[in-house]
Amino acid sequence: MPNFYNLQDVGEKKRFIYEAYDVIKKAIDKSEKDCANAHKWYGIILNYIGEFEGYRQQILNSYEIRKHFEKALAINDKDPTTWHLLGVWHFACADLSYPLRLIAKTIFGTPPLSTFESALEYFEKAESPNFYSRNTWYLAEVYERLGRYDEAKAFYLAAFKMPIITIDDIEVHRMVDLKY
Repeated sequence: MPNFYNLQDVGEKKRFIYEAYDVIKKAIDKSEKDCANAHKWYGIILNYIGEFEGYRQQILNSYEIRKHFEKALAINDKDPTTWHLLGVWHFACADLSYPLRLIAKTIFGTPPLSTFESALEYFEKAESPNFYSRNTWYLAEVYERLGRYDEAKAFYLAAFKMPIITIDDIEVHRMVDLKY
């Protein structure tokens, strides 16, 4: 089976995502007891679906994504990945551009709202030594947007110093390098 992240064919990526959606939906619907990983992955897959289907679907899915990430944490609050994913959710909502916020308000009445302070809380709960370079990078981004530049710089440097193991690590190194 090819690595999803290395696929160049958008149609093939989309097919994998929709197959994953069918599987994870069945897992949630048929499970006798709640499974944190099922809810976490349901949120992740819904996010990918939104990316394929555009802004309108992303905004529609965002409420459901948050609900499933929160449900995953209610079942297992020791999973740093779920804390990180909720941090990304809050960051994206807080960072929504004014035009997109207006469009969302026009279409949906109330767009998903959050603050950088909320995102920071989730990223901090996810952070542990060398957990995930992207979480460290997001901490830097939040501190920068909050005007806490010394803390931002420290986290950018920490993210850059983390070992390169995954594709995400390469991307984080590139993003930090562009800043400095």
